[in-house]
Amino acid sequence: MDLRILLGACTTIFLAELGDKTQLAVFGGTAATRRPLEIFLGASLGLVAATAVGVVVGQWAGHLVPARTLRLAGGAVFVAIGLWLLLRRV
Repeated sequence: MDLRILLGACTTIFLAELGDKTQLAVFGGTAATRRPLEIFLGASLGLVAATAVGVVVGQWAGHLVPARTLRLAGGAVFVAIGLWLLLRRV
């Protein structure tokens, strides 16, 4: 097991989720229900399921498309979304 990859994935997801709307849903759900254990377990299961889909699709795509192409395409999509969000607010 490559610890750098493990920690990189953990850090990336952790930082991305902190400001994500799903994190706000967790805040709201916990405040509304006052059932933190159930919210924690449900949110964790949801994140694990979404991550599993990403891993499976990534594994499949990695066999069909070179990794460099996937990274460039992913970066281009993020830049396009960022520009769209930026220009939409102007």
